[in-house]
Amino acid sequence: TSAGGVDETYTQEYSPTAVAAMTKTGRLAPGDVKYSEISTDHDGWYLMNGRNISTITNISAKQEATTIFGSTLPDMDNKYMIADYSTGARMTNIGQNSFTVANSNIQSATITTATNGDHTHTFNDYYGGENYNTAINTSETPGDGDSPFAYFSNTTASSGSHTHTVDIGTGSPTSIDNRPVSKKMYAFVYLGE
Repeated sequence: TSAGGVDETYTQEYSPTAVAAMTKTGRLAPGDVKYSEISTDHDGWYLMNGRNISTITNISAKQEATTIFGSTLPDMDNKYMIADYSTGARMTNIGQNSFTVANSNIQSATITTATNGDHTHTFNDYYGGENYNTAINTSETPGDGDSPFAYFSNTTASSGSHTHTVDIGTGSPTSIDNRPVSKKMYAFVYLGE
């Protein structure tokens, strides 16, 4: 104020409870959340690192935290925030950072080869010497009284159409990281100064 040409400044100190009450009607309200490059508590913002609320020294901030969260601050390390109003309790974890595809998650399918599998095999058809031995011996021993076995080349028939069935999803799956490329920052909740 200015009275008689003399500038006078008046100050008023407020209790933490009063500050918290005024904050509720201002721009910030306890429970507001932000990301920051700052790694420690500052200006009424408290790092959400899963700590016990009893470790907060500011009386009004501790009271606000207890009212909002209970006994511990949420742990936002390695997590994302999602607006979900219809399912689950607030500030509970949902989803996971990685997943493994189980056989039950793979679409059932039968893979069949084509039926055009006709082919032939060539083999040597041996026939006996003068004594017609019952066992085929392709390396006749000279002087044993038998004539050497003779043979001619023969080929099997070509009717061999068939298919093969292949099973899928029988391997040992490994975990897959499903997080998108992201920038790491610190998450804070405002509890008042």
